[in-house]
Amino acid sequence: VQEERRAMEAGASLEEAAARARASNSGLETLLSCARRLVAAAERAERAANASGLERAYNMTGAADGGDKSVTIEFSGVAVNATELCARRNDMLGLAALVGRCADPLAYRINTRTPVPAAHWSTETKPWTPKEDSMLMLGIYRHGYGNWVVIKADPALELADLILPANGKSPTSKHLGRRSDLI
Repeated sequence: VQEERRAMEAGASLEEAAARARASNSGLETLLSCARRLVAAAERAERAANASGLERAYNMTGAADGGDKSVTIEFSGVAVNATELCARRNDMLGLAALVGRCADPLAYRINTRTPVPAAHWSTETKPWTPKEDSMLMLGIYRHGYGNWVVIKADPALELADLILPANGKSPTSKHLGRRSDLI
């Protein structure tokens, strides 16, 4: 369940989540069924929270400063942030629709008409441009949100020299997550 939750939070499709889990004692259909139940439980929790107000829905967590609250559910003994899972899934479905419009996924480019603040990262090889933003999003589409090491290792994306530098400079995992959320 935890592996499936990580895969789903990473934005993988149900089939990809099942393929990644590869549990020796569970068949593909069992994994898919579990992932579908997890998504359905998260969506029910979100609908209940929206219908009845956050204070009365499920187990609530939130920032100490009174910021946005999220719905947390327990699924097979594992705490799952239903709000984030639903949001990531919706983001991934939208990204899949955008990338799917391209005959060649490597030709995918973000909409530059929508203003996205420039990334002021100190890359040693070249500046960060909308092309790199596009390749970051394509990497998330291919490998899942948060899989920065795998995205870095994908030679087709040409991000190996730009992200997660060994010298500790930006962009780090935290920066990449924030950037992709912004885009």
